[in-house]
Amino acid sequence: MIYIVVITIVAAIDILAKNYIERYYWNTRDRYIFGGIVCITKSHNKGGFLNLFENSADIFRKITYTLLIFLTLLFALAFSRKKGAAVKMGLALILGGALSNESDRLLKGSVTDYFCIELPPVKKIAFNIGDFAIFAGAVLICAGYTKTTQLSSKKS
Repeated sequence: MIYIVVITIVAAIDILAKNYIERYYWNTRDRYIFGGIVCITKSHNKGGFLNLFENSADIFRKITYTLLIFLTLLFALAFSRKKGAAVKMGLALILGGALSNESDRLLKGSVTDYFCIELPPVKKIAFNIGDFAIFAGAVLICAGYTKTTQLSSKKS
């Protein structure tokens, strides 16, 4: 199944990148790439997106484990209900990213982020490949459901 392979590849690439950054990136200075738009950095996040819930890491961890179980069930249901390829791929990307981030939380107590972008309203947003996969998966799911909704309204 291609979707299981996607989950595995996303999680493996992100875990390998995190391990590389942890082991070999000891610089305290960010290295800018892509014309200064993206930087390579090393930061640890005990919370969620933008360090939300950082002071409630134990509660946040329990919530994310529950969400991971829920997403796994949704993934299984997507096949039994014959959802479109976009929804299945979106769920696979989300699960791959979530598994990688959850393994970090479980093993180290925080998630390693290694890319950052600087946007004017927020000084620096740090993320990793797993976070990007979660975002891309959410976009795919929305696109898949939008397409399904449009098709069903045309049939009516």
